[in-house]
Amino acid sequence: MTDDASPDVIELDTDRCVVEWRDKSLMPEPYVGEERSSNDEIRAMEQFARVFAERYSTPGPALYMGSLDEAITHSLFDPSTPCPLVLYVHHDHSIATNIFCEHVLCAEKITTYLAENFIVWAWDRTNDINYQR
Repeated sequence: MTDDASPDVIELDTDRCVVEWRDKSLMPEPYVGEERSSNDEIRAMEQFARVFAERYSTPGPALYMGSLDEAITHSLFDPSTPCPLVLYVHHDHSIATNIFCEHVLCAEKITTYLAENFIVWAWDRTNDINYQR
């Protein structure tokens, strides 16, 4: 067999794949110095849930769609359904983020357990502006 007859070798640029995959932010980036309204936070949470599902091929845990203050109030002070609050703080540049999300956080038993027993509120801390909030 000659070199001409051999199949083409396709090289994968894994660095580029990771960059493209993470190119779409889990949360919209707010303008510097701009305060976020409750509606902005809900839209941010909706984008987080949508992009998270696109990245990890599963919706992951059911997220509370509201501000952190609302999640705390619902968790602690709602007499009809009191339940503990789980905070998931995501950071794209953390070494094992994709492994944790794909193999732990999105595992069916984990998502079911969280849905039945907790209120889950998530935030993307990757952007420094989101960290300050």
